[in-house]
Amino acid sequence: MKINHSDTALLVLDVQSNSFSGFPDSQPLIYNIQEAISKARMVDIQVAYLKCSSEHANMPGDPGRRSPRRMFLERLPESGIHSAVAPIEGDIIFVKGPDSILTGKDIDTVLGRRGFTKLAVTGYPTSGTVLNTVREIAERDYDLTVISDGCGDPETAVHHDLMTNTIPRLARVLTARQWIASL
Repeated sequence: MKINHSDTALLVLDVQSNSFSGFPDSQPLIYNIQEAISKARMVDIQVAYLKCSSEHANMPGDPGRRSPRRMFLERLPESGIHSAVAPIEGDIIFVKGPDSILTGKDIDTVLGRRGFTKLAVTGYPTSGTVLNTVREIAERDYDLTVISDGCGDPETAVHHDLMTNTIPRLARVLTARQWIASL
């Protein structure tokens, strides 16, 4: 019997090539995200990427105006999603502010309109985008899972503390292997 996962989305937060400059051993993290994405696609779970804009926000002044510097930076190859976990046709890509998926975007409406009630989160850094996003999602009516080894932070101790003390109060915490086995 095939299980219907149409109510589930895998969120991949800030895994841009330039995101890992302060995280020297990112290979295990990238591998675990790859595994989660691969399994998600295999069982028809929607994959949604959240890419931070290069300047994180518009320049002071006109909030609707894109600066020439920002437009140039967004075209740099290293500002794109890491090639090892690149999106494919059918994946959703959101461009967001620096701290969260929901800041400045109505992603909640987009996810809700598509009928998602279960979200799994991967991304970088744990102490920034992942934590802020989990906090915001936890306030909504989603069944939330954070894939612990699919998240990373340049400060290993901070990542460990967040995954063992803070995030479990807000969401289920599983390894990539555990999440994959649960599908």
